Amino acid sequence: MSPTSTEPSAQVAPQTVLIIDDEPTARVALAARLKRLGYRVLQADDGQAGLDMLRCERPDLTILDWMMPEMDGPSFCEVVRQDPALQSSQILMMTSNDQPEQIAEGLARGADDFLSKAASKYEITARVQAGIRAAGLIKRLEDVTAEIRRKQETLERELQSAARYVESLLP
Repeated sequence: MSPTSTEPSAQVAPQTVLIIDDEPTARVALAARLKRLGYRVLQADDGQAGLDMLRCERPDLTILDWMMPEMDGPSFCEVVRQDPALQSSQILMMTSNDQPEQIAEGLARGADDFLSKAASKYEITARVQAGIRAAGLIKRLEDVTAEIRRKQETLERELQSAARYVESLLP
């Protein structure tokens, strides 16, 4: 898909994006843009409400503001990365101050990507699509890993059964 495309990749259900921003105007504007692109959009106005929504809804991508009261973006990322149930969540952090030091700090604290608040609609679309794509790959990897574990458990049970059978044949 080209960066100028306005359609998320085709799936049965629309992908879900959670926007966490304490500035209502910025949050609503981004939500409107993403809804026009076909995404299901959830909104939270602070880090703790966003964390609760992330746990409940498990969106494909979370976009959050760096500067918020109570729990800022980097602190949110740290909490998510420490939670085994959430650690594979894709997080795109927005900031109006996109200095290299700040970007490095955000990535070190758990963000997957950055988005300047001054980004063009094309960049927003491309970064959201990249985040959704990464989330899909991680989900498939988690599904394959779970399937391998199930098959391994089945094989172990069958081997134990075979071992018991062989033992029953021994004098």
